[in-house]
Amino acid sequence: MFPISNIKRPIFFVSLAIILIFSFVLFSQLVKEKNYNSILMEYISGEVAGRSDVFEEKVRLLRNFTHENVHPVYGEKNRLDTVGIDKLVSGIGWCDQVSRVFIQLAKKQGITTRLLFLSNAKGSSPHSIAEAWDGKRWVLVDAAYDIEFLNKNGKMASMSDITEDFDIVLKNERVREFARYNPWWENEENLTMYYRTPGYIVTKEGSRIRPLGFFPEFLRKLFVYAVQEAYILSNKRKFSEPNEFLYFKARNYHLAGRKEAAEELYLEILDKSASSALRDKTRFFLALLLRDEKRPDESVEVLTEIIGSRDKSSWLPYAYGLRSSIYANLGDRERALEDFSKVAGSPDAYF
Repeated sequence: MFPISNIKRPIFFVSLAIILIFSFVLFSQLVKEKNYNSILMEYISGEVAGRSDVFEEKVRLLRNFTHENVHPVYGEKNRLDTVGIDKLVSGIGWCDQVSRVFIQLAKKQGITTRLLFLSNAKGSSPHSIAEAWDGKRWVLVDAAYDIEFLNKNGKMASMSDITEDFDIVLKNERVREFARYNPWWENEENLTMYYRTPGYIVTKEGSRIRPLGFFPEFLRKLFVYAVQEAYILSNKRKFSEPNEFLYFKARNYHLAGRKEAAEELYLEILDKSASSALRDKTRFFLALLLRDEKRPDESVEVLTEIIGSRDKSSWLPYAYGLRSSIYANLGDRERALEDFSKVAGSPDAYF
């Protein structure tokens, strides 16, 4: 009689082979940038704002996060297309790209948004922002400058609110801070961009489908981390300079909340890299990580290294801006104002 075990064994190996092939095919799709972007943007959005059920709080958290992680840094490479995770990893993006990153994050929280190219009196576009739909009206979201406009009811303002009451802009605390150091923000004609008829880009509907929401939290992290490792590995050959790859890996870790591993990689880059540009970019995001980890003194120390570097760093305004906000939180008003005055011409560098 033919042994049953001889039948079961090939079935087991065939089944295992099918599972392995299926897993390989699945991961080969997940590590494509478009799919990885969708997974990570959902995960990041959930970590930043997913614990709130309040529309305005979600918008505020996502706006602040985007503002702090994407900057228009001169002299850095910047892809023209806007894949959110690329902008967050590189840390580089201009106002329209910053707004698109906010839009992608907001979509994952079910918030419908649209991009506005603002218009000045001459019809050209001096700035781009987003709008978010609160269920009844569109409210303005300026992630690049991190300005929050509030109407007379204390709610986030719409463009029609500003049309009816221009003081919403003129008396905005942040705008008045900008105007103390930069005359552009004193010119009322410039500020009419916030209510003039803008150019619109296609509206992005908020997504009600959140695949990661089906996972328990510990499995969600395991899944995201596994996909992330595969994605990072699949991109390694794109980097001819090892330290650039380490930065790519560190930023991905940082954005996914793997902060201890990210910090180790940032420090390794600072130990190994001779590139002043890479070192300063690394220092900035290391300082941001340290601040978020409630280690302000260490964060200030790292930012001071950027500020004290011999060559004028492209990251200098952001180092001053972040250090100013840390000093302010520590109650050192004098140093906070001193640093703040150094970035007066760069409102996107205010934190």
